[in-house]
Amino acid sequence: MIKGSTIINKFHTIIYLYLVFGWLISLNSCKIMVLFTPTLMVQWGVNNNECILTQLENNLIKKENNNLVKQKDSFIDDMLKKRNIIITPQKINFLSYLIVYHSFLQSYIRVLLLTE
Repeated sequence: MIKGSTIINKFHTIIYLYLVFGWLISLNSCKIMVLFTPTLMVQWGVNNNECILTQLENNLIKKENNNLVKQKDSFIDDMLKKRNIIITPQKINFLSYLIVYHSFLQSYIRVLLLTE
């Protein structure tokens, strides 16, 4: 049976990929991104630069392993470490905001230019 933390991790990956590449999909996707990206940035800001999906995944990992497992790093840090890329948490936060802001700008520009 698939663990809940694994399902959340896969969902998190899909959301991350959508945040990075969603503006390339369609105009409707851009309209969603124009609302979704600022909402996400505010959520990070009020939650000490931590995604709610990361927190949910960490809580499920603890429950699945009876509190015997160390809390995972941030989602992006975990992905980078799996590829032997080490970056400070401050730079990861900067990159995260930069990527999301870039997606927002690309979406916003496409909505402005392609909407009649």
